[in-house]
Amino acid sequence: MSAEGLKKSAVLILALGEEKAADVLKNLTSDELQRISRAISELKGVNDAYLRKVLRDFSVDVKSQSALGVNNDEFLKDILEKTLGEEDAGLVLGRILNKQDYSSGLDV
Repeated sequence: MSAEGLKKSAVLILALGEEKAADVLKNLTSDELQRISRAISELKGVNDAYLRKVLRDFSVDVKSQSALGVNNDEFLKDILEKTLGEEDAGLVLGRILNKQDYSSGLDV
C-alpha cells in the first residue's frame, strides 16, 4: 500500500473511535498492524477538508467495488452496520449519502 493509502487508512481507523478501531485492528496481520500503527503515530493532525476527502474517497471505493449488480447504498449500509452497529452506521451513512458537513468529526 502506498504512503498515502496508509495515511488514509489511519485517518479512517481513527475516525472509528477507540473501540471500533480496536475491532478493525484485531483482524489485521502482524505486518499490516505494524504498518497502520506507524501511519497512525505519524499523523500530525487532520484538517476537516482532508477528513472529508478521505471519507468521500472511501465511499467511492466501496461503491465501485460493490457494483456487481447490487444496490450500492444498501451494500454500504449493511457493511457499515456490521462494522459500526446500526446506530453509528446510520450516522455515518447519513453523512456520506447526504454530503453533510464533517467539521464536527466522526464521533461514532
